[in-house]
Parts: sequence; C-alpha cells; structure tokens
Amino acid sequence: AGAATLTVAASDSGATARASADYLCDGVNDQQEIQAALDALPTPGGEVILSEGTFWCTGSIVLPPETALTGQGAGKTAIELNNSIIHLKHDSTSLQEFNISGYQYDWERQWDAPVFITTSNVSIRDVTGTADNTVHAVFFVANLDTTKEGKVIENIEFSGCRALNSGTFGFMLSASQAATNKLIRNVTFIDCEVINCGRYSRYDPWVAGFNFAEQNDIEDLQVIRCRAEGNWESGFYVESPRNKTSVVMIDCTSNENAQKEKTGVAQTVFGAGYLV
Repeated sequence: AGAATLTVAASDSGATARASADYLCDGVNDQQEIQAALDALPTPGGEVILSEGTFWCTGSIVLPPETALTGQGAGKTAIELNNSIIHLKHDSTSLQEFNISGYQYDWERQWDAPVFITTSNVSIRDVTGTADNTVHAVFFVANLDTTKEGKVIENIEFSGCRALNSGTFGFMLSASQAATNKLIRNVTFIDCEVINCGRYSRYDPWVAGFNFAEQNDIEDLQVIRCRAEGNWESGFYVESPRNKTSVVMIDCTSNENAQKEKTGVAQTVFGAGYLV
C-alpha cells in the first residue's frame, strides 16, 4: 500500500501509453530507460509497469530491493535480451506478466539466464520465456555466494511461468562449486510448463525440462500441476550427489520427453519422464 509506481512505454506502444508514460523507449538500448525507472523508485521500492510492445535490450537489468517489474501480459509485453539478463540479486523482488527472450550470449559467461536469480524472497508470475542455445537456462536460480558465513537462497515462487522451444534448460536450480553454502530452500513451482527445450538445438547434450541439478543442496521443493513435454532429455530431473530433502511433485505431467532417444543415442538414464 502506498508504494510508488512508474511507467515505461515501448517504442511501438500506442500513442495513449506513450503520452502518459514516465519514461519513453526508442527501441535501442531500452534497458537504460527501464533501469532508470527502477532506480528512481524510492526506498522501500515500488513497481515499474511496462506498456504493451517490445523492449529491445543490449544490457542487463538489475532490480533494486523490494521492487517489481510488471508487463501487460504474456503476448502483449515482450522483452528481447541480446547477451543480457534480468538479474534478481536483491531480496524481495518480482517479475510478472510479460514475454522474455534471450539470445547471442557470450560463452565465457555461462552462469546466466534471461531470468537469473541469486537472492531470496522472489516471485516470478505469468512470465513466458525462451532462449537460444548460448545460455545455461531460461529461468535459473543459482547460489553463487562465496562469503565466509555462506548464504541460503530461499523463498522462491514460480507461478504460471512457461519455457518454450528454447535451446537450453527450462528451469534450473544449481550452485557454483565455489559457493560457501550451496543450499536452495523453499522453492515452489505452480502451473508451470517446459515445452520442447533442447529439442531443435541445445546448449549442451543434457538439456532437460525442470533440472534440479547436482551441484546444490535442496530443501522443501514443491512442483505442483507442472508440465514437461517434448524436451531433449528428462522432463523432471533431480540430480545427486548433493542432498535433496523433501522434494514433492503433485499432479504433474511428463509427456514425450527424451527426444534424444529418438536420435538413436542410447543414454536412457537421462531419458525418463521423472528421474530422481
């Protein structure tokens, strides 16, 4: 209640939206106007609302603490990221109601994703994403903290999100080898979908749909009414050797995954609907 709101209009948005916007994009380096709006929000934050249209970004966007970036709905607002990301690295941030695409990433910067989360208390709602085969995932939660005391990444919610026809993993949870504390805790996926990830091109030979990877510990993961279909390897993949505690999948669907098997490559361990 009482939080500040600023609006940003795309270069191809309607005249009414542009006339009333606080910031106007010109279709070149649109991350500059979006970032300026986010940075202009007062403490303790607020919301930046994007108009209908397409925002073309060649640099990354970082949400300040306690801020939200909101579009007009998937199919109405689109963010195109060229070798750039939306980075949620400050607590209590959210994304909602837009499409996002990422492409042409620098291979030396492998720990990236169009939606890249390295902090706690985050919600991603009704965001539909895709990416080419030059980046690690479409949606990526990573524990990268190397401080002496370590840091837990926790309280992450994905609701109504979709990863479609990407050249990489749909949703990934992982941690860097250098991280002091590799724990990711209390993550929920509700009504999310991963369709055809890695099917037509792929970041590496192991592209799965939902990948809860081997380098991080996980506690209290819930995957509810989610769907994986047509992906290169397993639909839902929970990897050892690190600890995975209280992983619950409810009313999920895995259909026609392991497209890799259809090419004659016999690696059935990665070809399950659900692999734990």
